[in-house]
Amino acid sequence: MGSNSDNGKYGIPSDNPFVGNGEGIPEIWAYGFRNPHRISWDAKDPLRMYVSNIGRHSLEEVNLVEKGRNYGWPNREGTFLFDSSANTEVVYPLPKDDGGYVYPIIEYDHDEGNAVSGGYVYYGTLDKLQGKYLFGDIPRGTIFIADVGNVSIGNQASIQKMEFLLNSKATTFNALLGGARVDLRWGMDSAGELYLFTKYDGKVYKVVDCTAKDVPST
Repeated sequence: MGSNSDNGKYGIPSDNPFVGNGEGIPEIWAYGFRNPHRISWDAKDPLRMYVSNIGRHSLEEVNLVEKGRNYGWPNREGTFLFDSSANTEVVYPLPKDDGGYVYPIIEYDHDEGNAVSGGYVYYGTLDKLQGKYLFGDIPRGTIFIADVGNVSIGNQASIQKMEFLLNSKATTFNALLGGARVDLRWGMDSAGELYLFTKYDGKVYKVVDCTAKDVPST
């Protein structure tokens, strides 16, 4: 709360990184995002803010956000150089001077999806999901999981795809909707349980269990 904004309708914390220095408007906490689609905080460590950032053409990313840091756009896309004066449908290797940019803790390319849908770090009742970050891809409906517990800026978490069982049968949203654009979104209730929304058909699914997939022996 407060009223020290220009219009007097809201407050700006006095320790925001650009308060009083003239380098940016005082409301800014961090910058360099192309399309920060969803923001969530770790329920057990509220200083850990996760922002899923939709890329332009090549990379999707999730960032661990810290005060006053520059997350790259429009000069970086994921862990690559983005050059708006060149071919914007490709990305390039990073230069030796990284310019002080902050890089994502999660990244996948457009072979795997086209627009990241940020989710949540889970602390509900399902043991196998404890402390894992669940997220997905908006158009394809792919579900991903990443262990972010020990991940810090400058490092990347490994990610895995997840199948889901519907009426005891393994499927994907892409298959379930016949290849249509899924428009996947995530939700979490007050008990910390997860929900999946498919905007294409207006359905809501609750995540009720998680099991390891059986791998045939060789």
